[in-house]
Amino acid sequence: MRRLVAALVLCCFPFAISAQQRPVTFEELMRFRTIQHEVFSDSGQVLAFTAQPDRGEPEGVVRRADRAVPYRLPRASHPALSSDGRWAAFRLNAPLERLERARLAKKDAPEPGLLLVTTATGRVDTLARAVGRYSFSPDGRLLAYGGTKPDTLDADPSLPDSLRPKPNKKQRTGKRLTLRMLATGAESSVPFVHDFAFSEDGRWLAYTVAHPDSTLDGLYAWDLEKMSAPPRALDRRPHGAYGPLAWSKAGTLAFVATTESAEGETGAGALYTWNGEAPRLRVAADTARGAWHVPAKTRLEWTDRGERLFFGMRQQQDDVPKDTAIAPLDVEAILAGRTVDVWHGDDPRIVTHQKARWKSEQERSYRAVLHPDGRVTRVEAPERLMPQLPQNGRVALVRDETRYRREVTWDGSYHDLLLVNLETGAETAVATRLRGSSSLSPDGAAVVYFDEGQWHAYTVRTGARRVLTEALGVSFADEENDVPAPAGAYGMGGWVDGGKAALLYSRYDVWQVPVDGSTPLRLTDGQARRVRFRVEQTDEEQRFFAPGETLLLTGFDEVSRGSGFYRARVGTAQQPPLERPRPDVSALTTVWAP
Repeated sequence: MRRLVAALVLCCFPFAISAQQRPVTFEELMRFRTIQHEVFSDSGQVLAFTAQPDRGEPEGVVRRADRAVPYRLPRASHPALSSDGRWAAFRLNAPLERLERARLAKKDAPEPGLLLVTTATGRVDTLARAVGRYSFSPDGRLLAYGGTKPDTLDADPSLPDSLRPKPNKKQRTGKRLTLRMLATGAESSVPFVHDFAFSEDGRWLAYTVAHPDSTLDGLYAWDLEKMSAPPRALDRRPHGAYGPLAWSKAGTLAFVATTESAEGETGAGALYTWNGEAPRLRVAADTARGAWHVPAKTRLEWTDRGERLFFGMRQQQDDVPKDTAIAPLDVEAILAGRTVDVWHGDDPRIVTHQKARWKSEQERSYRAVLHPDGRVTRVEAPERLMPQLPQNGRVALVRDETRYRREVTWDGSYHDLLLVNLETGAETAVATRLRGSSSLSPDGAAVVYFDEGQWHAYTVRTGARRVLTEALGVSFADEENDVPAPAGAYGMGGWVDGGKAALLYSRYDVWQVPVDGSTPLRLTDGQARRVRFRVEQTDEEQRFFAPGETLLLTGFDEVSRGSGFYRARVGTAQQPPLERPRPDVSALTTVWAP
């Protein structure tokens, strides 16, 4: 097995062989490439990534499982793949020499282009010479890409001269968005698009328009199954500004609408949803002093089933008018350029912390949840943040740092762990004065948290608490901790069966630990072999592992310093060596060689 690990290391680092004969030069190190921006097709049969040297031009790579030799694209980076893997799009970067000359001359960098690759044949088409954002529709039928510079009125010949005012430079102006039908190559374009988002099924394209004539600002939905029909206007308002566009898996669009001042600042916004009928106002704008409102720059997050929407809220700040009168003998005006820091001994944070956090705190929003019946429950507040989006619809886990704001100056961070009832907003204390990590089970029935070197479990229904790992005879706290603070946990690999068990890490192994206190299972045999195993999550949307499911693991050998991939199975204790897939040495050599 060690020979296999050594072979992998030599394939990934080919200069190691020649290092025995001569020193590795600095130039060779700069040419060595790493994999970045890797993306897979839904089937997992097509992979695209960037091979990026430390110094030099990137290379785009497309690999198919049914083809031994990859496609290589000089100067290409940041790939996107269609869901079916038939198409890949890459950013085409300017030559390194042009980029360096622009940097030295303090000029704008040359704009990137866009390449479209047909993965079955390797055909490469250059679609545009200056492209910003690009993405495929979820169904793989369309590619949308936008320009890098604001669109101009001259680009819209249908606009009458009476509606061609001079653009206000302080206001946003959208860019031209192009839609390409991949099967035919036919293209359509929309001017002045500021933002866009495809629905989960690929039928709808929602986009916002930021026009130089602010009376034409708006939010539109285009039915991509009837592209000959005009888009549907969901909201139009002078000086309109719109926050993020968020589609649920059920096909409901959420968005925030507000207005923009001549200085480009946005006011209190209102939250809307749209499901194919008229847009529905869910949270109205409120500009009263101290009122909570929805800012244009916020987060919109649907739960997996699309039943609940989490969104950010912020308290309305007072607008202080500026006094433009000149008073020659005004002492305050004379001393305006002088600064002094004033603080009180009871301030929760010292002045340097207050200064460092001021801007981010002014722009921070705190999450609330919109229920299907229109009710809103605030979940977060200052110093009380939700580390993960709950999917259970009943409770959310919140970390409350309020009581420990002063101690962070000399003793590190602490927090209390709370459960917030999403229906009523009622709070339940789970644990106090914690440093370690925690997680709410996907079904909302249990919480696991790390405290004083052990993992603990809290049962939501009964309030019962128990220590999960104390009797296992191994350390779940970092044994190599070298900082003057308690050792943190090695970590967690996920949940099993909705939340019945947690996958917890010791130094070497992955343990399946039931939250009800029943017998844990050691899924790996790393301690005897001094191989450090960890779970590799390949599906970002997977909330937990099913009983009997195969786990993909990474393993790091502390003796040989080699690494590789392994397999284990949920619910099966591993005493013999783990099953290890046979590596494709030739593929690794092709991918990693400089």
